[in-house]
Amino acid sequence: MNKLWGLFFTVLVSNSCIADDAMPSSTTLLKNFDKLGIVEKGKWKNGESPDGIKTLIFRDVGDIYSLNPDFASSVSLTKGEKNKEEFLHSEEVCKNLVYGVVGEKNQAIGDVVTNIVYGAARKKTRSDSDSVKDYWIEAEFIYIGETPGLACKVSKVVKWD
Repeated sequence: MNKLWGLFFTVLVSNSCIADDAMPSSTTLLKNFDKLGIVEKGKWKNGESPDGIKTLIFRDVGDIYSLNPDFASSVSLTKGEKNKEEFLHSEEVCKNLVYGVVGEKNQAIGDVVTNIVYGAARKKTRSDSDSVKDYWIEAEFIYIGETPGLACKVSKVVKWD
């Protein structure tokens, strides 16, 4: 009986039973964003989150991309003057975040992100989420002071091997 428990314990702690929730390395993410024409590799700046996590950050006017070991995020801040144009621009920033993390641009991925962003716009909570290619995508309409924006987050879906 002890051998059976020992075998059971070995299976539980072996590599075949460990959850895969790791994001791609920062090197891979930087290559993806550069290869897809979203952000050139040399334009990222080193930063640190308030809790001390090393972060890579790119900012272009009101659009900010952030990469850390646990997730990637974007915030697109707008003036709130040209609603349709600003909405479509913010949606594109969110799509680019997902493309950069996943490492490919295609219509299927774009459609999932569009559905998430439009879902967030329709919901009372102003947020929505769904998965694409083993990643969990979240979108939320936010205000920073009086400035409207769209925040998006991409994290790895936990898979048990």
